[in-house]
Amino acid sequence: MARPAVPALCLLAAAFGFAPAARGQNADFIWTGGEILAGKDLRPEALAVKDGRIVALGSRADVEKKWKGKSTLPIDLLGQALVAGLVAGSPSAEPPAPAGRPARKAPAPAAIVKATPRPTPRPMPAPKPAPPPPAPALPAPPIEELAADLSPPPDGLPYSIRTLRDSLRAWMLRSSLPARHRVVLGVGYDEARLEEKRPPTRQELDTVSATMPVIVVSKAGDAGAYNTLALQRAGISWRTKDPPGGVIRRGRIAEPTGVLEGAAHAAAWARLVPKLDGKERSRLLADSLKLNTPEEAATPAALAAATPVPTPAPAPTPAPAAAVAAAPTPPPAPPVPPRDAGSAALATLVSDALEGRATLAVGGPATLSVLSADPATDDPEKRARLRVVEEVRGGRTVWRRDRG
Repeated sequence: MARPAVPALCLLAAAFGFAPAARGQNADFIWTGGEILAGKDLRPEALAVKDGRIVALGSRADVEKKWKGKSTLPIDLLGQALVAGLVAGSPSAEPPAPAGRPARKAPAPAAIVKATPRPTPRPMPAPKPAPPPPAPALPAPPIEELAADLSPPPDGLPYSIRTLRDSLRAWMLRSSLPARHRVVLGVGYDEARLEEKRPPTRQELDTVSATMPVIVVSKAGDAGAYNTLALQRAGISWRTKDPPGGVIRRGRIAEPTGVLEGAAHAAAWARLVPKLDGKERSRLLADSLKLNTPEEAATPAALAAATPVPTPAPAPTPAPAAAVAAAPTPPPAPPVPPRDAGSAALATLVSDALEGRATLAVGGPATLSVLSADPATDDPEKRARLRVVEEVRGGRTVWRRDRG
């Protein structure tokens, strides 16, 4: 039987590289599910971000059709609002280096006098200073500090298995732990605070990643939820019996749900979580601090508090010398403006968004703020409780309310 002829246009498109470029046009994030204030009278259904810039605004169907791919992280606003700008404002420029002393003019060349040169005495070599004692090694951070934070947010914000999965997907894009060690970790979920009143199942964690083990640990640390691949690599199936001091939660026909308790969770955790040395943990923690520390709080004092450095031994007091001008004291870091209703910074942000002074446009930087409600709402109670939930600069979260 003869094969159907391929249309000539399709052959030409394939020959000259005109095939759909969906893979190259995959956005990093697509925001939907809430009010997007792009201009004074412009409220699209979806906003796509790629490489730190806005690449699409429009209906959800059109944006997802062109820009959604396997590497795209969909973000549901859950009824919240997305506006342009940040409450904290742009990061202040670094202060200029203190000006040095003006260079002295070179003395005029003196007259050359013919004289018999005298031998110059050879100076005695200065004694070499003793090397400072080695600084004590800092303890390596525990593996839990390198995982995604799944602890409950403040009251009033959504907290469900869906938000847990969104947090894990966002962490996978920011942390180098999954790429280097092929595992996804999350800690701190509170079963009592979740809307479902239960931990996530293995099928729900399979939607986070089906190619890497996904492990989330409870707030108390005595239980954990595992995806299907993690259970397989831990050697747990419907035939596996509960170990002494442990429980494997099961559904119908004794099939594991993915939740392990006690000794069962401890054995699976020890088998699946990689053994990282202190140097690797410190490197991963430095990446985490660099990605998750708000830029407006990245002052020398904040960095010193985040990474403690041992105090060196005091140097010996030098001999009295000529007075030297003291270096100018740098000005203190500006305080971070409040992000709750009633603050002048938030009022300015809302006014700029509603009046069209701050807009979101294709090609512009993804500098956004997520508000807890639509700022144009007629509900006085919602306006009184309005606050900033998250701030994004260049497509990357620089501040989030549940992280302080």
